[in-house]
Amino acid sequence: MLRKIFSVFILSLLLIACTITFSACSFSNQIYLPEENTDYTINDYNVEIIVDKDKTLTIKEKITATFTEPYKGIVRYIPTTETIGEVDENGNIINSKNYVNTIFDFEYDKENSTSDTQLIKRYSDNGYEFFYLGSYSNFVGTKTFAFSYKLNPGDDRDTEKDSFYFNIIGTGWDTKIENLSWQITFPYSVENWDYYIYQGRVGEDAIGEKLLLNGNTISSSATNLDYGEAITLKLDFEQGYFSFDRNLTFDYVLLACFLILTIAIIILFVRYKKKEPIVDVVEFSAPDNLTPTEAGFIYDGATQGKDLASLIVYWADKGYLNIIDNGNKNCELKKVNNLPETAKIHEKIYFNSLFENRETVQIKNLGIKEGNAALSAKKSVDSTKNIYFLNTGKYIFQILNFLVLAFNIACGLRLGFEAHSFWLGTSRIAIAIVICLIINSRLINIELEKTKKLITRVFKYILYSLVFIGSYLVNILYTETYCDPMLSRFYFIILSIILFITIAHLEYRTKKGREILGKLNGLKRYIELAEKDRLEALVKDDPKIFYHILPYAYVLGVSDIYIKKFENIPIASPEFVVSTSPISTLLTISFLNRNLNIISQSLTNYLPSVSKSIIRTVGSATLSSGGHIGRGGGFSGGGFGGGGGGAFR
Repeated sequence: MLRKIFSVFILSLLLIACTITFSACSFSNQIYLPEENTDYTINDYNVEIIVDKDKTLTIKEKITATFTEPYKGIVRYIPTTETIGEVDENGNIINSKNYVNTIFDFEYDKENSTSDTQLIKRYSDNGYEFFYLGSYSNFVGTKTFAFSYKLNPGDDRDTEKDSFYFNIIGTGWDTKIENLSWQITFPYSVENWDYYIYQGRVGEDAIGEKLLLNGNTISSSATNLDYGEAITLKLDFEQGYFSFDRNLTFDYVLLACFLILTIAIIILFVRYKKKEPIVDVVEFSAPDNLTPTEAGFIYDGATQGKDLASLIVYWADKGYLNIIDNGNKNCELKKVNNLPETAKIHEKIYFNSLFENRETVQIKNLGIKEGNAALSAKKSVDSTKNIYFLNTGKYIFQILNFLVLAFNIACGLRLGFEAHSFWLGTSRIAIAIVICLIINSRLINIELEKTKKLITRVFKYILYSLVFIGSYLVNILYTETYCDPMLSRFYFIILSIILFITIAHLEYRTKKGREILGKLNGLKRYIELAEKDRLEALVKDDPKIFYHILPYAYVLGVSDIYIKKFENIPIASPEFVVSTSPISTLLTISFLNRNLNIISQSLTNYLPSVSKSIIRTVGSATLSSGGHIGRGGGFSGGGFGGGGGGAFR
């Protein structure tokens, strides 16, 4: 069990690590920082931008470059995902948000470009759009490349003001720019608004540029920009300067689904929550007419290998078989009598498989036939679950759990599509699946939880906490994009937490199931707490009481405690254990317990585990390559757009 839990723990940590890495890659624009290339120089770089009222930018660029070594042309890359922030006067990062740029309507302007150049290749990679401009053969000399495209950075999500924050030249150019001229036309006048202009490399102090303002147009020029230097413009307008026509229908549908699911969970929890406590009845006897296999099933809600293995001592104590110790850890079962007609179906199935066409069987030879019989016996016991268990609430909450999963898959798909990030969307879906499986596992294993050792339960809850907290942090920190305007990532947290907490308080047992569980709990408690004189009195009244209770102690998980309590209490050796050499009573009991464990492990290999049934049912982000700017200071290149370029062969 600990091995399985440890495996899940490692896989969960890997999932969280991969999610952070993928998410960081989705919003990291620090990869393509330039190294200086002196094989070419940009002589003239002209940028013209028209800003629409919905903040869509129509951008025209014209680049004239001189190549002193053979190249095919230039590659221009533009970021599509960015993390934009500001710094205050103390240098602290504030208002950091993730954004996605939509780049569309790219056109190569052949009329204003050198005649033998064209758009050779275009592709997207790691948060950038790449455009290869030039010819298919290498050349030396001067070429002009002119092109246009549209860029929509979306809503700035600032409730206090509207901002225009743009890298006219990004930090990614790997060569000098001798002359730069640029002009930006806004939808309305810009003469009365605050503006900031910065020039320099990332991390350098910004140098102010003189701007020319004329109504709704702003322009300027610069000379001798070194490689890696950028120019960034930031204007702050009053709220409403730009208007955004965003369709929030899908967001309202998600919100409605969240509210419906939340209300459904609350109503159904009130309907199926525990209303009557289980009263433990302390007694030192097995429940009437109940085999240890049935007792184990009722106790923890699952028929396991140990529950069927306990039948060996149960039958031996009743005189149906003998257990023969041949030495060298070689145990043999010998049939003595047939089971009575009143025996339970699961008893007959497994007993007949052991002794079909034979009188004896060695434990080491138990194989597929006995394993298949054990599976049939398990199904027979499980068929009585409606007598002891209420499954309606469990099934309904499983359905709710998978509805929550479907809800989050929809959010993940939407996130991936709108953020243009496969990993960002799939990582959120992967996290949702992990959380769904954890909740579903708890629903299936809820009765088994209390039977585990304290250290196992503590370790498991630490694991759950790490997965939950890690997953939630990833969701909160790395899905903060403009395509989540109504904060649907938080719904994921709320619904999952509600489900995880409420399922532990559902009613899972019928009245009869609660009564028998109370007796089993009482028997277990008595075994754990009974004093020596009380046990001696029981043995005096019934010399065989130890062997009557042993199979029940085994399925309740306290057989070791039970055996230890009788170490100093004289009891008769069991008549059903036959040994080829003299053996003490204490060693006989140890022999029984050891072979029960062997049979239990053998059967477990053929019985489906709960974890298998579950499967059947079902980096940190860096700020963009420009950095930050703000009223108190900053450095260049912190806005949208920009990027850079270089020569290619």
